[in-house]
Amino acid sequence: MTPLLELILSTQVDQSTGGGPKAQWPVLEDVFYSEKPFAGSDARIGILKALGEPPHTGEKSLRLAQLIDDPRNEGLFTQENLRMGMDGYRQNAARSLNSIGGKDYVPVMLVQDLGTPAKSAAALKEFRRLADALAKRHKS
Repeated sequence: MTPLLELILSTQVDQSTGGGPKAQWPVLEDVFYSEKPFAGSDARIGILKALGEPPHTGEKSLRLAQLIDDPRNEGLFTQENLRMGMDGYRQNAARSLNSIGGKDYVPVMLVQDLGTPAKSAAALKEFRRLADALAKRHKS
């Protein structure tokens, strides 16, 4: 991710810079669904990371859960890691959930199972359950 995009994303999810994620979500969501990765830079990973950074708010937990629950993103979280970095979406989503929910909120084996075709459907169901539970727990 470019340093400029990283700066934009970090300020847009930071409550202290005028509006926080609730006010900025339409822009972030548009970037998440429209930008394609290029040369190792991917705004979607930056958004997933930023949603897990302090301060941890109900709004950020909700938006993270919405991204995890959205059927359009199923492939991002369940794709096999056929080449290095293909698991970046699930890894960063899990890190953000763990940052908010506490160490090992999302078990390592669950993250691995997301990328295993024979186990991904059940793992995704549990991943979504954990994200939704965390969003409910941190409602603002």
